[in-house]
Amino acid sequence: MKNEDLLDKDNILEQKDFNFSEIYKFSKLNSKFIFIITTLSFILSAIHSLLVKPTWQGEFQIVLEATAPPFLNSLENLRALEQTSINKTEIEILKSPSVMGEVFNFYKNLSSKKNEDLSYKLWLQSRFSFSPIKKTNVLSVKYQDQEISNILPILNYVSTKYQNYPNNERNKSLTNVIDYLKVQVANKSLESEKSLLKLQKFSFENSIGEFDGMFPAGIDQKRTKTGDLMTSRYSNQFAKLEQAESELLNKSVYFKENSPEIIFLKKRIKQLKKSLKRPKEILIEYRTLSRKAQRDEFVLGNLENQLAQKEIERELKKIPYKLITKPTIDDIRVAPRRKQIVLFWTSFGFIGSLLITLWRASTSDLILSKSTFDKLIPFNFLKKIKINKKTKNVDSYFLDIIGKNCFQEKNKSYNLVVIDGDNNNYYSQFCSQISSSLDKENIFIKNDISKITNNDINYLMVSSFSTKASQITDLLEDLKLLNIEISGWFLIDNE
Repeated sequence: MKNEDLLDKDNILEQKDFNFSEIYKFSKLNSKFIFIITTLSFILSAIHSLLVKPTWQGEFQIVLEATAPPFLNSLENLRALEQTSINKTEIEILKSPSVMGEVFNFYKNLSSKKNEDLSYKLWLQSRFSFSPIKKTNVLSVKYQDQEISNILPILNYVSTKYQNYPNNERNKSLTNVIDYLKVQVANKSLESEKSLLKLQKFSFENSIGEFDGMFPAGIDQKRTKTGDLMTSRYSNQFAKLEQAESELLNKSVYFKENSPEIIFLKKRIKQLKKSLKRPKEILIEYRTLSRKAQRDEFVLGNLENQLAQKEIERELKKIPYKLITKPTIDDIRVAPRRKQIVLFWTSFGFIGSLLITLWRASTSDLILSKSTFDKLIPFNFLKKIKINKKTKNVDSYFLDIIGKNCFQEKNKSYNLVVIDGDNNNYYSQFCSQISSSLDKENIFIKNDISKITNNDINYLMVSSFSTKASQITDLLEDLKLLNIEISGWFLIDNE
């Protein structure tokens, strides 16, 4: 190929295309580095897992909703006391300092370590786990500590606090309501008593209403045809009047108008009608007093019912939470999980070393595959030469083919142009073997192309994982300046 056809340095570099196969080969080349980092990660993580102090865990389960006693199941108008799930607000209350504050102080006194700087919030979040069991009223409480002797005392303390919680915290609001209702019942009782006495006195003085002076039983009362309030006394009077009028009608058939029987009946009817008549003011006052007495009695009854319900509810709240499992310590420690620690840090070391290797591969100037050489070298590719890494020998079959096709001229010198260091003696070994195989002494390795004559036949020797892209670009520049031609190139395969 003529020198003017050689690409300049920038065009050569633009042709470099890094692919995954090259990354794999580079990683394989650096397998020793990856192995060392991974092994160190394994050893250090194993030592760390053995040095970490074990953490133990204990737990208990408690039912947060008390069940109503059998004798209360038949009562009506009581709200349902059992829920299908635990209220999140209730869990937050149980986690609050008002409930767990004493447990925290107990822990600080119990622990052998100094915990002056330990906050309540950090202690609760790092040591406790509150897990409600789905579709139940059961709360699972777990506690972790590096001092196994602390676990059971603290869990027992917590379980005692939770079991006594209905007797202390939850009934405070109910007690306030009950106290309020008691005051209202007492006040309304006095007011109702006064209104009843006033009604009774008015009834006796005006001969109106029931015989005992009280208002008729029941809120819905019968009324007369005229719309007046109908009481038992009025009912009897109207019945007597009706009877007297009926008797007068019957006797008027047999007796005259001036007869004593007719005169007596007429006087009686007149008296009955007079007894049924009352001034409007008296009727209105009676109705007002009766309505007020009924209203006060009704309100008093409602207050007494509410008071009774709240007192029953408070008694239910006093039923302790039921502890369904005693505090126990797990047989297996929760930390450190040695297998997970070793696996994590070993994987981290492997992945980290692999990423470092990939980064080095992506930034490396070494050429790792033939496809990259094809893009960088603008000469004819002749042969890929495989060398045994142990014996560093080339198969005789390859030597025979190369010799018959590339080294036929006897009067010319053959130069194997080498641009990278022959650290593994691959180039020297190949030169020696090809010279021996062809029985020629005109094959030479050239590191300095300035000593090449124009009559020589030149072949470029490159090697994957050894030759750099920058070395090829520099060579092409020198070949162009010295007007030296390259007849082709060989690739030493040392993958």
